[in-house]
Amino acid sequence: GNVANQKFAMVFTNSQIQFYTDGSLVGTYNGVYSSDLHSLLFVNSFSLGVETKINLKQYILFTNALSNEEAINLTT
Repeated sequence: GNVANQKFAMVFTNSQIQFYTDGSLVGTYNGVYSSDLHSLLFVNSFSLGVETKINLKQYILFTNALSNEEAINLTT
């Protein structure tokens, strides 16, 4: 699909990040990450390690982690 119109959700816990798009969990990162997160870099097998910048139309930050169902509903 057109990346400019896709909905993404990232759910952060103390030791994990879950990434949702198109109503599905598409990736999970287990491990420590910086709490002063100021930018995101996504690398997938199709980009061959080439960095791509994506402009976000809108984003919302929730102070509590979303449930799996909430993240799926928001990205469907």
